[in-house]
Amino acid sequence: MIGLGYILLFWLYFVIARAVVRATVNWAKQHKKNTTVWGGIAAFAMFNVIFWDLIPVYGLHSYKCATEGGLTVYKTLGEWKKENPGVAKILIPNTSGSTEIGNTRRYHMNQRFDWNTTISQVWGIVFKEDERIVDTQTGEILAKHIEFKTSMKNPFVSPASQLRDYKIWLGIKSCGLYGYNQKNKWIIDGDSFYGLYKKYKYINGE
Repeated sequence: MIGLGYILLFWLYFVIARAVVRATVNWAKQHKKNTTVWGGIAAFAMFNVIFWDLIPVYGLHSYKCATEGGLTVYKTLGEWKKENPGVAKILIPNTSGSTEIGNTRRYHMNQRFDWNTTISQVWGIVFKEDERIVDTQTGEILAKHIEFKTSMKNPFVSPASQLRDYKIWLGIKSCGLYGYNQKNKWIIDGDSFYGLYKKYKYINGE
């Protein structure tokens, strides 16, 4: 039903935009002006009424992903296990949940590892998600993953609160545009940081 509504709205907007462009071209003819230039200006203006933020959002998102995004491993789990022999076998998943400090959510996975996720605004609806695996005993960051996405509601799932929420083309889940495999992104040398996270989430019923 919502999809049909989008089709009707776009069709109506196309009809209005075409009428505006034609009227502008006719005006240019009557005043002996360049119809191509004035028709182009009208078409560009009508396009930007709705899609003005398309280029800056996707442009900024692509730039940030290329320059800052991705996984950085400072120490693999294998290396950590060698430095802490036998400790991995006695780690007990923490069931006390998570805490929030400012815009950072901290998951206490066990007595040695925290999973910290910090969300910060880059520009407009573009946000940065900084995930880090931290050894709480030493304060050392073992790995971090930087992701960029847009803060968009899905009008097909939840009620829209503003006009922008209907711009579904601005919804970007990750640097992969259509989302990423949460599990595979943390696999290093056959060992996965995600294994700790998954176990934690399962125990907490998430």
